[in-house]
Amino acid sequence: MNIAGVVIHARPEQMSFVQKAMLAMQGVEIHGTKDDGRFVVTVEDEDYRETSDLVLSLHQIKGVLSATLVYQHSEDLSEEITH
Repeated sequence: MNIAGVVIHARPEQMSFVQKAMLAMQGVEIHGTKDDGRFVVTVEDEDYRETSDLVLSLHQIKGVLSATLVYQHSEDLSEEITH
């Protein structure tokens, strides 16, 4: 499993469009917004490469000024934990 935390900065007048575009992407969840165009987003996926592609795709949404990766965690959930 891979989880990435991303801060998106969009043009304030295009926030609604950007929000709809992000919510249409599988694995993307919006956790907070600010009126100045900022979003706090997580991207979750099973494959690291797909997670990276999703983060790059966020930057390509019309109205997005920047998409900054602020956190990334990867873990193999198929491995058994032994104590």
